[in-house]
Amino acid sequence: MTVSMPSTPNKGLKEVPTNCLTYREGVSQRLLLSPRKLPISNDIIEKPSLEDLKRLNKSTVNHLRTLCKLTQMNNCEGISIPGVTKGAEDVAGMHGRIRLQKGSGSGNRVFSWSKTWMDKQRANIQAYEYLCHIGEAKEWIELCIGEEIPAILELEESLRDGVILAKLSRVFFPELVPKIFEATKLQFRHSDNINRFFQFIERINLPDIFRFELTDLYEKKNIPKVIYCIHALSFMLSHIGLAASMNNLVGKLEFTDEQIKNTQRDLDIAGVSLPNFKNIGNTLAGELNIPEEKRINKYNEPPFEKEAFALKCQSICRGYLLRKKLIDAFQILLDQEEVISLLQACIRGFFVRKLFLEKMNEFHKFKEWVKNIQTISRGYIIRKFYIGWKDSIDYYKQDIIKVQSMIRGYLLRKKISSLFDDFMKSKNLIVKMQSYSRGLLFRRTFKNHILRLHSMNRYSIFLQAHCRGVLLRKRLQYILGSLLHKGDMIVILQSYIRGMLVRNKLNRRMKYYQENIQKIIKVQSFVRGKLQGRAYKNLTSGKNPQVATIKNFIHLLSDSNFDFQEEIEMESLRKMIVQRVRANQNAEEHIYQLDLKIALLVKNMITLDEVIRHQKRFSSKNLLNSYSQGPLKDPFDLKALNKSSREKLELYQDFFFLLQTCPEYFARLFYSYYERGASEEDIKQLESFLACIFGYAQKRREEYFLLKLVRRSIIEELIKVENIQELFERNSLWIRIIVSYNRSVKERRYLKELFEPLIEKIIENDNLDLESDPAMIYHSIISKEERLTGHKSKRPLNLKKTDAIQDPETRDLFIKHLQDLRDWTESFINAIETSIHKMPFGLRYIAREVYRTLLTRFPDEDPLEIFKFIGYIIYYRYFDPVINAPDSFNIINGSITTLQRRNLEEISKMLSQITTGELFDENDVFLRPLNLYLETAIQKMMKIFKTVIDVQDAEQYFEMDEFDDITCTQKPILYIKISDIFAIHSLVYNEIEIMAPDQDDQLRDIIKQLGLLSNNEEFMKISDTEIDLTLNPRLIHVENSDSEIRTLFMETKHYIFYIIRVQTGLNLMEILIQPVHPNDEIKWKKILAEETKNNKHSNTYARNDLYNIKKMSFSEIKAATLDNILKLESKGIISRSNYYQDLLNAIATDIRTKHRRRIQRQMELESARQTLIHLDNKALYLKSQLESYNDYIEKSLISLQTKKGKKKPVVPFTKQYFHLRNLKRSGQVPKFGSHKYSGRQLFDKGVIVSIMNHEEKDYGKFYFTLSSNDVGIFVIEVTSASFHIPNSILQLKLDDLLEAQYNNIEILSLFEGLIKINVNLMLHMIFRKFYSNS
Repeated sequence: MTVSMPSTPNKGLKEVPTNCLTYREGVSQRLLLSPRKLPISNDIIEKPSLEDLKRLNKSTVNHLRTLCKLTQMNNCEGISIPGVTKGAEDVAGMHGRIRLQKGSGSGNRVFSWSKTWMDKQRANIQAYEYLCHIGEAKEWIELCIGEEIPAILELEESLRDGVILAKLSRVFFPELVPKIFEATKLQFRHSDNINRFFQFIERINLPDIFRFELTDLYEKKNIPKVIYCIHALSFMLSHIGLAASMNNLVGKLEFTDEQIKNTQRDLDIAGVSLPNFKNIGNTLAGELNIPEEKRINKYNEPPFEKEAFALKCQSICRGYLLRKKLIDAFQILLDQEEVISLLQACIRGFFVRKLFLEKMNEFHKFKEWVKNIQTISRGYIIRKFYIGWKDSIDYYKQDIIKVQSMIRGYLLRKKISSLFDDFMKSKNLIVKMQSYSRGLLFRRTFKNHILRLHSMNRYSIFLQAHCRGVLLRKRLQYILGSLLHKGDMIVILQSYIRGMLVRNKLNRRMKYYQENIQKIIKVQSFVRGKLQGRAYKNLTSGKNPQVATIKNFIHLLSDSNFDFQEEIEMESLRKMIVQRVRANQNAEEHIYQLDLKIALLVKNMITLDEVIRHQKRFSSKNLLNSYSQGPLKDPFDLKALNKSSREKLELYQDFFFLLQTCPEYFARLFYSYYERGASEEDIKQLESFLACIFGYAQKRREEYFLLKLVRRSIIEELIKVENIQELFERNSLWIRIIVSYNRSVKERRYLKELFEPLIEKIIENDNLDLESDPAMIYHSIISKEERLTGHKSKRPLNLKKTDAIQDPETRDLFIKHLQDLRDWTESFINAIETSIHKMPFGLRYIAREVYRTLLTRFPDEDPLEIFKFIGYIIYYRYFDPVINAPDSFNIINGSITTLQRRNLEEISKMLSQITTGELFDENDVFLRPLNLYLETAIQKMMKIFKTVIDVQDAEQYFEMDEFDDITCTQKPILYIKISDIFAIHSLVYNEIEIMAPDQDDQLRDIIKQLGLLSNNEEFMKISDTEIDLTLNPRLIHVENSDSEIRTLFMETKHYIFYIIRVQTGLNLMEILIQPVHPNDEIKWKKILAEETKNNKHSNTYARNDLYNIKKMSFSEIKAATLDNILKLESKGIISRSNYYQDLLNAIATDIRTKHRRRIQRQMELESARQTLIHLDNKALYLKSQLESYNDYIEKSLISLQTKKGKKKPVVPFTKQYFHLRNLKRSGQVPKFGSHKYSGRQLFDKGVIVSIMNHEEKDYGKFYFTLSSNDVGIFVIEVTSASFHIPNSILQLKLDDLLEAQYNNIEILSLFEGLIKINVNLMLHMIFRKFYSNS
């Protein structure tokens, strides 16, 4: 008998004192329900039979349902069950264990087992592990090559063509894999791909024991050996630090039984044994002689080797033990079925009574509330009746009023009639009442008369006053008449009296002051402080402070002589730096020319074969055609040794140096891209160009200039916004650049160290749930209840959030989730706070510059609003993507579940709310309980942002300044592809109007000289080869004219500093035009005497004192000041329209920033002195290099001309033979030799191109003598018996010929245009005849 139990709450059991057994009678029955196991006699509980087993078809235990099926079969004689069937025995060592035994017949095969089932199971495990190893290799290869490859079951076939292995080789050694052969059908050419892989493993010295043969893969003879080789390769690359190690996937992958059987079948067909994948690390370490402590354990597994098999074995054992325990318990339950029925009845009665008591408690709890409801209801009914009654009365209002008036009239008349009757009865009393009335009327009349007199009182008083005045004036007139005779005595008496009164008043005031002297001092100091504070506020925050305000605080610059001397020294050092830089640049240019000369000398040492080719080319027949066509040159050759290529190379060197060091160009382009809404493709192309120009910020110099570019972009964009909220809506390009810059390898290391411990704790906590939606929590409770009970929950499903939160269990879980969310958010904030010092400098520096720029742009804005945008940059654009998707940024290994991702999203939501500085509103009503915590967290986060922006300047961090490139002996090098050079050139050419709006900009001059690329076809032919482009540092930001103007401006400020201390006026212009009085000279001398007495640093920088102001008079100072002001006004620095207020503003700025400016000036002075030292060192280096170049060239030329080696014998009886004999006889043999040729010979050699006004047949009548007596100087003498040649002797310098060759001058005219020679062949002949061939 089964009875369904009612659904009752499962809490409050301890509060019910009712005994659930009271309704049963009999002690024995109550003892049966005891939780302890009582001995029960066998005659009461019968043993189960086969019929009982047949009724177990609905049991919840699988084994009992199986027994039921067996007993319902036709033939069940072979089944032997202990305690049920006859002759059955228990399992040995396990009393009561139900064991199914196979009978003698062959019909029952339900529990038949094969003798080889363990071997098959072992084989299946082996095949499963092999598939897992293939999956490990697949995952590792995908991680290396960055693309997906076929599935695990298809990987063996996909590896045969070698494409995947070749791609893997190209990742680590691209030069080994110039090309990969890919075809859909397997061909023998695919073996080239496999050979590339063999070269790769040979390069890294993988031991031979791990290598496979070509046929093992191509013909599938031994695929496991290939997988074994890939595993060993991962170990090798992981050991040398080129790749990550391979993950262990054994036990983590799932395959169907069919897939495992097919894999085992293929292995059996192949007939190969599987390698020992577990021992790869030790085998490789043994082959490479790696110490034990440095060996890599692939799987990091416990001593138990086969973890998957062990886990499976453990689960089987646990299942066996659990089933045995369940069977024993169920056997006991079957034995005590009646007792259990009684127990269930008691339990049901207990829960019914408990539910009844809860209902009664609820009734008593709400009894008073019901009474109140009843009272309110009765009141409502009565009020409703009264309102209806009132409405009916209003309807008959007029009739009721008439009735009421008639009734009142009747009652009044009746009352008057009764009064009249009473009056007649009381006549005497009425007479007395009349007398009282007359007395009352008289008194009222008298009172009115009195009031009237009082109203006329003012007129009487005025009349009385006039009368008294007349009498008093008559009396005073008499007295004055008597006093006129004693006027002097009266005046003296009055003075005495006034003096006495004033002294008495002064004494009383002084006495009061003496008594309250301390209070008066405090009041005076307070007033002076107030006035001084207002004046200082006007000085610091006012735009144009007055002269009086500056004069009040001029004492703060009392040591200004020291400051101004340092300023002058700084400008002097800058001027010296400019001069040294210019000198060094000239020396570098000279060295460059010498280097070019050496290159040309080397270039002209050509071989005899080249001469023959030149002779064939410049024969008399095709000579003119060859020169008319011109030389064929590569228009994009930047390394060619000619002038055009060299000029283009120098222009590109200057071009890229400008783009690196002048951030305003790209800053303007960024803003232009945003304004016109550039496409995503254009923006990505610009980002790639920037990465190329700045070398991916991998070096200190490039990172410094990239940060300067981002800083300039910030200033360029933020000064044009109207409010801070507008910034959140912009997708600024500089934000993308800084985020991309901070996602490099070294910056990702910071993110991994920051978030990896926290995120791993979240992932490892399987019970953590941060869901804040009550409806979702309610549904999760329902799902959990149904999963545990196996029955559909009786809770209502479709509840709103407000209804779901009313559920007690949901509410408790919701509160716990909010507490956990608060704790985890605090953990993330603490982690960020403790790791600020590890945060990338670039991110902190950009945050600081954004804060300063916004504070300057919006001075009245609350700093909290500015920090919100700082939080947007740091958290939303930098931290938030990592928290939401840690697997995408390699913060964790592997994937995360949906619950874990939702937990991270909740934490991210909280952090986003904190960084924006706003509380949860109606949109997140269920998160509003956290607003109190948010207020504290927001203040903490703002302090974190303040610490983030507290960072040093980029110049100090990178130890760089504007002269760093100029002072280094090693020039900066840019590694860039030729195609990228011309692509950037094309971009700047098209955007030059935006990047360089000034017509005199250097970038415009460079682009104008480079011009536009010729056409797209030539651009497509550009090589993709990478070259190292040495940049040419130039002095861009420092100019001498600005230095002189600044010096003049500082000198003028120094003069005005003293002038306003001597003279006063409403504005500076009024003071300057005032004449000089003698008192002014006296004040000036007093100021000098005071400074001479107090100034301890007067002689510290005496050597830099360009103007000794102490030797000048005050009139000379004013004259010098006026002269300087006129010069500054002519330069447009100041203007008289505002009374030269700019000078006063500059002095006010010096007062405000005195301390900070001193520190900055000291740093600048130190940097300038170091720069001068570096420039001097570079000058010495350039000097030594110049001397070595000159010595090398001179010695080379002398060596070439003096050490020609073995002289060739001169053929007797030739022109050369007779020429040398004549020179010897005359004693005029040149030092380095002499050669004589006819014009025809030189024309046939191609040296002479033409002789003006002469035909080719007459060239033989000219004779040319080429001799050299000095190094590098050759004398050409032309003679002819038939023609007259003016100026027949000419000196030709080797430098002139080399320069002509460098300038691409093919033909050179000599002898005033009479003879034209080929430069290249003339150089060849000179080098062959006069220089050594070595």
